[in-house]
Amino acid sequence: MTSGACFRHQDYFASRPLDLCQWQRASANPSEDECRQRMAQAANRLRGAAVEAIYLLHGTFVGDDPWGLARDLERLSSPAAQFLRAMQKRAIDQVLGEAGNYTDDFARRLEQLLNPQGTEPRIQVRRFLWSSENHHLGRMDGALRLVEELAGRHPPGARLMLWGHSHAGNLLALFTHLLHADERQRRQVMQAARSFVYWPGCQCVDQPHWVRAMEILQNDQCPLRGMRFDLATFGTPIRYGWTLNENMRLLHFVHHRPCPNLEPHRAKFPPSLQELWHAEYGDFIQQAGIAGTNLFLGWHRIGAVIANWRLGEMVQAQYRSRYLWRYLRGGTRVADEGRSMLVDYPGPYGFPLAHFFGHAVYTQSPWMLFHLERAIDYFYPGESP
Repeated sequence: MTSGACFRHQDYFASRPLDLCQWQRASANPSEDECRQRMAQAANRLRGAAVEAIYLLHGTFVGDDPWGLARDLERLSSPAAQFLRAMQKRAIDQVLGEAGNYTDDFARRLEQLLNPQGTEPRIQVRRFLWSSENHHLGRMDGALRLVEELAGRHPPGARLMLWGHSHAGNLLALFTHLLHADERQRRQVMQAARSFVYWPGCQCVDQPHWVRAMEILQNDQCPLRGMRFDLATFGTPIRYGWTLNENMRLLHFVHHRPCPNLEPHRAKFPPSLQELWHAEYGDFIQQAGIAGTNLFLGWHRIGAVIANWRLGEMVQAQYRSRYLWRYLRGGTRVADEGRSMLVDYPGPYGFPLAHFFGHAVYTQSPWMLFHLERAIDYFYPGESP
């Protein structure tokens, strides 16, 4: 795509060709010995493709500042804000574990399996933490933090695999737009968020990481533009479009089972209570978390409210909350960029809050090897183990 397509929204009612998706049945991790053997083969293929690191990005409400409290506290005390972020994330990890959340143990386990003793170069596995707020401003803030993180860690030409669960996939979509935006479009982003980035009535910067990230992107020698990104999303609701180039590849995993009397790649709406309780047709949150479902919890900060509304006018101007029922009836599962892998994750499923209506399965260890092998097959088909 050209930069002129930046910050567009995906169309809920355009027909998706079936060659954009394929069907799979998930297979859980095998025995420990077989898992280690296949992980070693996967690691060899990753090294053959020169992948330096895998980043794990959690989704909405499981980050380090889901209610924006630490950001407000940061104005008074940066150490106190950092402490609050760490405490919030630690509490969420302890309560939820791997249910819709990438844990430290998951990241360590994956890194250990990819790097048996004595193997070089080492493939790093890192968690990328963002606020996880459920609105445009929170996701754009996360995308700009990701710009700063990656530019500071990796040289031009590096190849990275990024896994984004739920709305972290939409964070990655904004990340691709930011990389391809021209100077005018970057100015539009900053102008839209001006009431959030700067103190009211003056030029004093309130969110310095926004300014730093934009300076990185404005630099003609920006290292990110020479990097190669292999992007995998997991249960990401259909929202923002993507701006891809020859250095980017995109794969979507969606928990889905076909519904009778519907096109096989569309979701039923509304589901019955029993269907919802048992996630009978797959991931309801992926289906439901579309335009019109933002939840802005920082109404005490009028500058952030204004910035979020203005960013919404950029990224989804044509989609309004009052038409949410109509969008949901469309049942859109398949993105209009990349390949969508519609996966049947075998149940049975128990209490809905344990599986989040089919949305929690992607980040759980039993499916780690399945996801990694499918991603490698798609991203690096020419790399033999």
